[in-house]
Formats: sequence, C-alpha cells, structure tokens
Amino acid sequence: MRNKFSHLRKLNYDIDDDEEGGSSDGDDSGGEIPSISDLSSSTERTVFTASEDLLDMRIDAALHSFNPTISRTIYAEMIKNNKITVNQKQIKKSYLVQTGDLIVIEEGESNKESSAFALSPEAIDLDILFEDDSMIVINKAADMVVHPGAGNWNGTMVNALIHYFGKKWLGEFDHSSDSESTVDDARLETRPGIVHRLDKDTTGVIIVAKSQSALRSLSSQFQRREVSKKYLAVLLGNPGEDVKIEKNIGRHPVHRQRMRVVPEHTAKDKGKSALTYVDTIGFDGRLSFAQVRIETGRTHQIRVHLSDRGTPIYGDTVYGNKDWNEKLRRSGEKVRPLLHSYEIEINHPISQERMKFVAPMPDDMVSVVRGKIVREEDLIMYLKRD
Repeated sequence: MRNKFSHLRKLNYDIDDDEEGGSSDGDDSGGEIPSISDLSSSTERTVFTASEDLLDMRIDAALHSFNPTISRTIYAEMIKNNKITVNQKQIKKSYLVQTGDLIVIEEGESNKESSAFALSPEAIDLDILFEDDSMIVINKAADMVVHPGAGNWNGTMVNALIHYFGKKWLGEFDHSSDSESTVDDARLETRPGIVHRLDKDTTGVIIVAKSQSALRSLSSQFQRREVSKKYLAVLLGNPGEDVKIEKNIGRHPVHRQRMRVVPEHTAKDKGKSALTYVDTIGFDGRLSFAQVRIETGRTHQIRVHLSDRGTPIYGDTVYGNKDWNEKLRRSGEKVRPLLHSYEIEINHPISQERMKFVAPMPDDMVSVVRGKIVREEDLIMYLKRD
C-alpha cells in the first residue's frame, strides 16, 4: 500500500534576499524552483511539488494528506490569509491540485497560531459519567469549549480527551487516505468523536464516540430525532406549564454571531424549524426553575426560544437581561447562562440497548434555586448521579 505521505514531495532550499530562483537540494525530482522573490526572506517556507496521486484533489485535503496533524480547517484558514500559494498565485480552498503544481506554505509569525495548531493532549479534568469500548459520557463543566475552533484552539474538551485516551484515539477517525472527502470527514479533523455539542457555558451530559462506527450510529440517532434530551434552566419570569414553542430559528441578519426567531412572513432566510417544550417546576414571583425538552438541536435553540417568549435564561449575556445578569455577578457567582443538560436517553451504538445518562445540577444553579424557587425535598432528585 502506498504511504499517504508520498503524495507530496518536499523540496528543501534556502532563499537569499535577491533570489530569483534556485535548484532542489537533496530531492529526487530535479529541475529548478520558479522565482518566489515576492516572499519575505525572513519567513520560513515549505515547498512541495504535487505528484499525479493528487490530481483533482482539493488543495486543503491534499495538504492534510501530507500532514494529518494539521486540520483541513487550519489549511483553509491559511489559504484565506494568503499563506499558501500554488504556482506563485493565490488560490481558494476549493482549488483542485494539478500534477506538477508548485505549492508554497509560508509559515511566518502572522499565521503562527494556525500553522502550529494540531490536536494536542492537555491535562484537563473530566467528570466521567459512563465509559465503555464504544463511547464516553461526560458531565461537561462551565467555561469549557467542546472542540477546537477559531479563538479556542486549546483548553477544549477534545484536548482533554486526547490526554485521557492518548493520541492513538485520533487514529479511529483518520480519513485522510479516503479518495473522496466529505463534509463529515472534514469535521472529524477538529471534532473527533463529537456526536453533539453544548455551548461553552452550558453544563451537563455530552456523549462522545470512541470509534468511527460508534460515531456513525450515535450521530444518526440525533439526526433521526431518536434521542431524548432534557435540560434544566433558571429563567426570568414564568414560562408556564407544558408549553410548546415551535418557531423557526435563523441567524440574525445584523449580529451574525447571534441567532433569532425568524418572523413568520420573512421572505428570505426562513431559518430552520425548531421545537422546544418547557415546563415550570417552581416560581418565586421573579425567577423560575424549569425543565426544557428539545426535539431539534438548533444553535442556541433553548436560549433563543425562551428569550423570544419573554423569559430569558438567567445569566445569559447574549439573549438575557442586563440588569439581572449584573445582580448575578454581585452575588459572587460566575455570570453564565444557568442552563444544564440534565438527561439524555439514547440507544447504545453496538447493543442498541436504551440507556439513560443523568448529570447532577452544578453548584451555581443549586445556590440560586435551593430553598428560594424550589423546596429542598423537591430539589434532591436533580442533585443525584444516575
């Protein structure tokens, strides 16, 4: 079997300030390297020529096949920032490689974060609720991003999992040798094993696959809406009992990092259907403690639906109430959306046995609710590990 690292042949060379060209040094391809005098001589560069194996492969996929520790996402970012050129020309990440293409990677300080990025282990504590050969279930802490991405390349749950499992775990999701690349395969590079996500400051149950087959099975259950997901939330106001919220959610037309309920008669960008059920457990006249169940999994779904109803999540700095968030800050608690993924029911990816995982409420939510919104005897059930 041909080694995937042979797809690209590296040319080592030195560049002087006035260089107009040069020859390869120690490479068997021969020939001269075209002028790259437009590149700064103080910048480290890696130069490749593309073999026929890479013909019509996307440039980001081709580079990833040479160095799988750098994700296609990062290569795409470098292309966007003009740190990668082909035949001395700027290209898009969709560029299809041609045999003999000269590929130059500029690895200067300006893209140090991107070029140096690789999924790496980090010794971060994990609260493990369940684990077997197919999956691991974690009680995610607040202030933890699930997987690496723009602005959060380190300190994520994925980094913690690599430390816990060892780097061999990443090999379970290595598709760099596939002849056809898909969106799902590209996603695996920075989200190995990730079945679903929670927002950075949302706590509670999250499931991670330990193999490609388990990931496929678990993900398909989410896609087919066969998973039961229950959350607990502290809200401003009282949303009511047995409330059904069925409103489309889409990206905000102005604030692109935010989502919104899309008005019914919007001509463009109607958003995606979203279904949420809310049931108030306790209410003290100002704050309520509620159970939330979602049938869909849209970005910020619970936060957006409840804010639109006029009962935003306490501590939500994006969709919530500024004055009440300040009150939470003055109480000494971290200001974060008091939203907790309490329970997930799903079929085991191998045995298909129905399983239920429960994560006890975090301390900051307990301190707000206990004895004020909900009586102690009614709260106990939410404090136990199942």
